[in-house]
Amino acid sequence: MESVLIIDDEEGILKLLSKVLEAEGYKVTTLNSCANLDSLISTTFFDLVLTDLKMPDCNGMEILNKIRLIKPQTEVIIMTGQATIESAIASIKSGAFAYLLKPFNIEDVLVNVRKCLEHAKLSRKENIYRVTTHLYQLAQQATKNNTQKELLNLILERAIKTLKADTGSIFMLVLDSNQLASVASFGLNEEELTRVGYGEKIVGWVAKNREAVLIQSGFENAPQFAELPSRSEIVSSLICPLINEDALIGVICLNRLVSQTNYQFTQNDLDSLKVFGVHSTLLISAMQYREAQRQLDELRSEFMSNVSHELRTPLMSIGGAIELLYPYMSILKDNDKVTMFFDLIKRNSTRMQLLVNDLLDFSRMETNKLNLMPSWFNLKVLIDETLQDLHLRAKEKNIELIFKHSDGKIEIFGDNERIKQVIVNLIGNALKFTHSGGEVIISAKIEEGGKTVLLVVSDNGEGIPADKIGRIFEKFFQVDGSVSRTHAGFGLGLAACPGVEKSPLGLVGPADYLGRGPGHGQYPFRILVPEPEPAA
Repeated sequence: MESVLIIDDEEGILKLLSKVLEAEGYKVTTLNSCANLDSLISTTFFDLVLTDLKMPDCNGMEILNKIRLIKPQTEVIIMTGQATIESAIASIKSGAFAYLLKPFNIEDVLVNVRKCLEHAKLSRKENIYRVTTHLYQLAQQATKNNTQKELLNLILERAIKTLKADTGSIFMLVLDSNQLASVASFGLNEEELTRVGYGEKIVGWVAKNREAVLIQSGFENAPQFAELPSRSEIVSSLICPLINEDALIGVICLNRLVSQTNYQFTQNDLDSLKVFGVHSTLLISAMQYREAQRQLDELRSEFMSNVSHELRTPLMSIGGAIELLYPYMSILKDNDKVTMFFDLIKRNSTRMQLLVNDLLDFSRMETNKLNLMPSWFNLKVLIDETLQDLHLRAKEKNIELIFKHSDGKIEIFGDNERIKQVIVNLIGNALKFTHSGGEVIISAKIEEGGKTVLLVVSDNGEGIPADKIGRIFEKFFQVDGSVSRTHAGFGLGLAACPGVEKSPLGLVGPADYLGRGPGHGQYPFRILVPEPEPAA
């Protein structure tokens, strides 16, 4: 219910307006002088003040300026029977919503009152959205490096400032517990920050019922808390649940004190806090998700490191044993089955060794322990060597490897082994998804005035669905993630490429899709390798 204060020295005007506005559902207070005005507007919030321009002990402009200063959220309408253009202009410039002439038409008064209160409501909502947008921008920066507690303190600080509260706190639901713990506070002592049981006290009740509460003058408007001891130092409180997708994550509480602000919150304030709470809940949930992802990534990295180290020793032993047995293969050369099984063991042990190396390298990149040793080398020679290494894999699938390049050397500065690893991963991925009889094309050329080298790996294989291409560099991501997929691997081949990007060696990224008929496509991947800056 909106509250309206009417100030006029004419009793007839006071009675008429009071009766009409109360019939419309407004809570009306009247004054016939300015004697008690200061104390009234200091302790009570009014949504609207209708005041006469000229009073025996004061004038409407003084009242308007005082309200603009003390309660800027309160709207003011000036009434006068002695209108002048100058006073009308001065009133509007000073912030009055409207300027009404006496004698007035009651319907005109009601229209202006409705418009004024609707304008006030929209202004408050706009302010909340503006503040929450600013909060979101701040939180985006905060969530990158800061903790959840720092984000919650930021949210609480903005809520207190926006809704002109004196103290406040945020309680978060403790997982696997029926309790809420205070994790952010302002202006409260330690005794006020104990844990609250789910359903207990005001905070627990709000959490259990998921219902925001406005408390004014003790528990006059909240009989459900009548048995709780009231706190005389608090003039009004707002308590609002923080809910994300039907799941309660916490409760935010704001208070105004008798010794400070000393006027009550309104229903509009509660509505504003609800909007603020929705935005805040999204920010908190986003940070919780990022923190969970970070912890999961740490567990994955630790697991990969441990598993790869445990697998590497026996694989090296198997590989060594195979190499030692090769000289004796001539004895069994007439036994095709022995030769076939021997080659099968060697091929798969080599494949396992490559997978373990991927895991180790990826683990080192995740923990920033990947050592880089940059030097000058010829990129064309490196690619030729890489194609020779991959020749057997391509031959097994009847895929042609084609290297297109410009004449002359392509000298660059970088870590030879790491850039080779990127090229192997890109070509290996292309071989994996290209059918028999297809081709994989590798091209390299100097561009942009010789400052960068563009290397493109393309194929005429299966292609990548448009909705998946943005995820191909994610850890453990596979285009076909099903158990029945036909292509093996951990999903780390392309994910290992951007790791080299973190060094000053280059940038890896998918180029634009180039159509080649139904069911086919080229998805080039580019590596930009800058030359080193000249020595100072």
